[in-house]
Amino acid sequence: MFKSYKKFVIYSLVIPLPFILFLGVLLYVYDPLQLYHEPWFRKKTYYNDLTISSKGIIDHNKFDSIIFGTSMLQNTSSFEATSKLGGQFINLSIGGSTFEQRKIILDYILKKHTIKHLVISLDEFAIMDVKFQNFSNFSYLYDQNTYNDLKIYLNKKFIFCALKFSSNKKCVGDDTELENLPKWIKSPIAQKQFGGIGNWIKNIEEGVRKDIKKIVQLYNGNYIHDYSSIDLNVLKNHIDIYIFNYAKMYPNVQFSLILPTYSRVYHKMAQVDFQYYQQWVDLVKYIILKSKTLENVKIYGFDDLDYADDIANYKDLNHYNIDMNSMQLDAIKNQTNILTPENMDEYFKITEEKIKNYDLNPLIEQIKASGILDK
Repeated sequence: MFKSYKKFVIYSLVIPLPFILFLGVLLYVYDPLQLYHEPWFRKKTYYNDLTISSKGIIDHNKFDSIIFGTSMLQNTSSFEATSKLGGQFINLSIGGSTFEQRKIILDYILKKHTIKHLVISLDEFAIMDVKFQNFSNFSYLYDQNTYNDLKIYLNKKFIFCALKFSSNKKCVGDDTELENLPKWIKSPIAQKQFGGIGNWIKNIEEGVRKDIKKIVQLYNGNYIHDYSSIDLNVLKNHIDIYIFNYAKMYPNVQFSLILPTYSRVYHKMAQVDFQYYQQWVDLVKYIILKSKTLENVKIYGFDDLDYADDIANYKDLNHYNIDMNSMQLDAIKNQTNILTPENMDEYFKITEEKIKNYDLNPLIEQIKASGILDK
């Protein structure tokens, strides 16, 4: 009885070994995220989720400058940045990403490459909300242990993809050029949504539908700004950790900080909670004042321009068209639109006048005429 039990245990452990070994070798050869090598036996494509695919891109590509923001910088052309600003740019912007999330990847980049220029977006949600999240589901990809990277493939999706050695975009992505990888502007529906609120309605998505309802609520006086304020000193410390500490540690890296230009109606909504809006202004002013003390940091703002007044430049309340990304690069190249302690009060005065004078009536008329709220 005892011997039979021992044999059962031994066989239970030994018999799966060939399959496990086969699977491990297969996943290593298939390697859809290019964690270990560039593609073998298939066309070179890049997986669309940059949170997990950045590791392979960082390891197998040459660059010395990075565009590293959220959806506000995803459409920025790395080719255009290289042409206008010099160096060799790559865009690894991740939609909806926090500073904490990007720090994991940035630390890895700075160990692997000598970086000259870093373009970062100062998104309102990222600077005004401090969330301590658990990133253990991907952070191990960016540690010093390459063996544990294989864990990312140990799930049904990647195992089935490997068994079929699939070239499906869900398995290996479909972008053949890094230039286009982060861009959401390549989506046909996103392109159709620009040109005015009429195009939002014609190409309606759930997020856009919610934005339209918010505009109506704002007009009717029952809009509630659902963001809670956090102690300003906590927010300042957050910025110090994820921006200024890096600028001090890497004095040879140029930090270009971009304030995303949200639509004017979006800021009109933010002003409903004036305490929140004022705290955002105070925090941006802190960043401007702090940047003045560091030669390698500049902050660029565009809210005082007419661009944000035209809803046709936006596909929803937040996301501007690709021409704004080009304007941002031009500003860095020509050293314009830089916010300083000397001009920041005038900048916010102009911005707030534009917010105050923004007329919602034309939007409301289009919304009512469309009947979208009845659907």
